Amino acid sequence: GSGDVEIYESYEYPGRILINKFKSEVARKTKIFGKEVIEVVDKSVNQNTKVSKYFYYTIDDDKVSIIFRIMNFSQKLKIDFETDELMEPTCINLKVGEYVNPKINGKSTVDVVDLKIGNKQYTNVLRERESCDDYHGRCYGESFYTSDGREILQRNYISKDWKMGGFVTWEKWKDAPEVEFKGEQFRLWFEFILTENYKIDNTL
Repeated sequence: GSGDVEIYESYEYPGRILINKFKSEVARKTKIFGKEVIEVVDKSVNQNTKVSKYFYYTIDDDKVSIIFRIMNFSQKLKIDFETDELMEPTCINLKVGEYVNPKINGKSTVDVVDLKIGNKQYTNVLRERESCDDYHGRCYGESFYTSDGREILQRNYISKDWKMGGFVTWEKWKDAPEVEFKGEQFRLWFEFILTENYKIDNTL
């Protein structure tokens, strides 16, 4: 709802270096493509990094779907869309098992795990895992969701053939945590962690 806030941090490996801290807040309800949506503003807490992203979500049958994202977008700017047709939204509607994921032209696996982040213990967390080919090479990702659909952790890994302009490579990331997925080895590149979530009282 309006005033809901999430604070999360992003870390890069090896060495688990804090990249940034973000504040994500539900700002208002509006209409896009003729649909009622909620606008979520994602801002950097680090004053040296000016990052603003605007995400628009629909809520239908208790499922949240992202339909549009605009970076560095002013609320005062008028946008005209030529069509009302939407891209297929990404829904948090996960089921345990293995299934075909058209987004990556491959398969994803979902299971239920217990997870500890800092001093917080989460039980019955949905973990979604998938590997795919990116233009930088092969990669692997995993996302963790609570039973109400809140993403609390996302991790992204690189494979042995990963090349990113010579900056992120398998050899340079030799000290990063390593995992195996479907017989392939991957090294942790970076992660996003939800650290706080609360509601601002707008009734005052």
